[in-house]
Amino acid sequence: MEIILDKPYAKISHDIANEVFFLQFEGNISDTDYKDVWEVLLQNGKACDLKKLIIDQRKIGKVSMTARAWYLMNWIPRAKKGVNNNCNVAIISSSYVANKVGINYLVNGVKKFTSFNVKFVLSKAEGEDWFKEIASHAA
Repeated sequence: MEIILDKPYAKISHDIANEVFFLQFEGNISDTDYKDVWEVLLQNGKACDLKKLIIDQRKIGKVSMTARAWYLMNWIPRAKKGVNNNCNVAIISSSYVANKVGINYLVNGVKKFTSFNVKFVLSKAEGEDWFKEIASHAA
C-alpha cells in the first residue's frame, strides 16, 4: 500500500497490486484543503490509470457548498478527460444527514457528467468485493 497523502483531514493511499485508490476524509475541511485533496488524487489517478476508487466519507465534517460546486464544475470535467472513463467508484457515506445531502449532490453530478460507475457501499471490504464482482463479469 502506497501512502500518497497523509493529512489530518484526508488520507489517500494506493493499493498497487489491486489497482485501488482509497480516499478517506476526516473532520472539517477548508475549501483550499478540499481542493488540494482532489488535485492530488487527480494527479496520481492520471499517472496510474485510475480504474477503482473507494471514498470513505464516514468521518467527514463540514465541507462548504462552494468547495462542492468547485468539485463538480472544475474537477469533474478535468477528471473526465484525465482518467479512465470506466472508473468504478465505491462510496462509504456519512451517517449525518447534511453530509448525505452533500454527497448525493456530488454523486448526481458525477453520474450526469461522466460515465463513472458509482455505488454506495457500507465498508471498504464491500467496495473491494464489488470491484471483484465487476471484474468477474468482464472476464
